[in-house]
Amino acid sequence: MEPLPYNITLSSQTACSIRYDPAPGSAVNQTTGWMISYTDGVKDLGYGNGVGVGVDLHQTSLVNATMELDWTGTAVYLYGKADMGSYTISIDDEDIQAGEPMGGLLGSKSGLQYGSHKVKLRVIGGNLVSFQYAEVTIGIGYSQYVLNFSSKSLV
Repeated sequence: MEPLPYNITLSSQTACSIRYDPAPGSAVNQTTGWMISYTDGVKDLGYGNGVGVGVDLHQTSLVNATMELDWTGTAVYLYGKADMGSYTISIDDEDIQAGEPMGGLLGSKSGLQYGSHKVKLRVIGGNLVSFQYAEVTIGIGYSQYVLNFSSKSLV
């Protein structure tokens, strides 16, 4: 019995299950690896640390840079901005799409068997690839599960 589907959105900064290679801030990353940017820039609050304002994006043009996301569920949708042919997407190490963005959708796969999966976005051209967020379909609850609520007086 498979759990009921439920969609969740993970921003590009969700640390729980998204990995970038080379990682932002790493020595390899100095000029061409994954960089974090914000649609409205960075604001200095006066404490020496800037705070991102607006929508976050991870961007790179480094060939073979990757973003990986692990999840348990049945579907994944990656959103961002990129040129045709500048990236590939694979699910569970099987290529599913060769960089054909449609609007803000970089690529998607649905109808997967419920279970653990890994999606990988790989930069293959020399053009800028921006990853904004992922939507994943996970499982929550079961269709036969019934919630019983009761009210009891303690008086």
